[in-house]
Amino acid sequence: MRALAANSGAQQRCRVQMERDWCLREHAMLGRALLPGMAFVEMLAGISRARGSRGLAAHSIEWLAPAWADAADGIDLAFEAVDESAGTLIRLRDAKPGIELLYASARLAGEPSAGPGATDSLAAIRARCTQAVLAAGQDFRGTLLAGLEAVIDLGPRWSALRAVHRGADELLVEATLPASAHGDLAHYLTHPALLDAMALAAPLLIERGRGVFVPAGIGQVWLREALPASVTGWVRIVRSTPDEIEFDVTLFDARGGLVWTRTYDDAGRLVWTTTSADSTPLPKDIGRVAHESAWRLGQRASRDLREWMDAERMRRRSL
Repeated sequence: MRALAANSGAQQRCRVQMERDWCLREHAMLGRALLPGMAFVEMLAGISRARGSRGLAAHSIEWLAPAWADAADGIDLAFEAVDESAGTLIRLRDAKPGIELLYASARLAGEPSAGPGATDSLAAIRARCTQAVLAAGQDFRGTLLAGLEAVIDLGPRWSALRAVHRGADELLVEATLPASAHGDLAHYLTHPALLDAMALAAPLLIERGRGVFVPAGIGQVWLREALPASVTGWVRIVRSTPDEIEFDVTLFDARGGLVWTRTYDDAGRLVWTTTSADSTPLPKDIGRVAHESAWRLGQRASRDLREWMDAERMRRRSL
């Protein structure tokens, strides 16, 4: 990522390979490896760190196309960085010659030393979220992925999702990486399996009959420091339309540290707050780590994914 750190317009190429990269090896749909969308957030964190930042401040994250592994069990990726007034634009493309496919885009927003304040204490959230949806030690696959076991195949790192409790219109999600994956933390700021735990739990707040929603984008990410092995997520819906549902996802560390957040102005538009962390008084059980906001699940992306799955099923039946 050093070229991206140094120059506007710079490009960097890499190949993600199943035999080497667990994020591709442990994440598959219908038997075909698929790069996790949250891996792009980690790529942004890597670029941010290469540019001298300790954490990550990014906005306008969009997942535009699924990144499937090729016949050789890998994906050729190209990154591009362009400095603009709205922030450094990062694009993730397919790097194969002759292929014009944009997988994702986002904007970096500088040093995350400033960010939104906490709106509630972890103790208060726990007191409201008392209904156990997923008990500690219960396998989430039989609960949150019921009926999808033959479609989604997740490796051992995705066993990070440990417990989910529900309140009136909010969730408290406990996620802990398995001990065998703790070594990943030496190289990752935002572990994809920890973030995906929130994505797996969030649909529990969607009323039955709404259809299937999959991650479509993130409005704003504010990460002060690397995620620890265990995080607690506070998930709630902030906006809902027929095709899209927007969540606010706040992550806390074991000390009650904040990880991500969203703020709106009076007109309901997403805004980037610049309040100094030091000037925002926090309850004693809140220690900031990061915050993520305007985290969207969309049916449009879901429809594209279902079309591929239907075509793949038909192809397999014809073999």
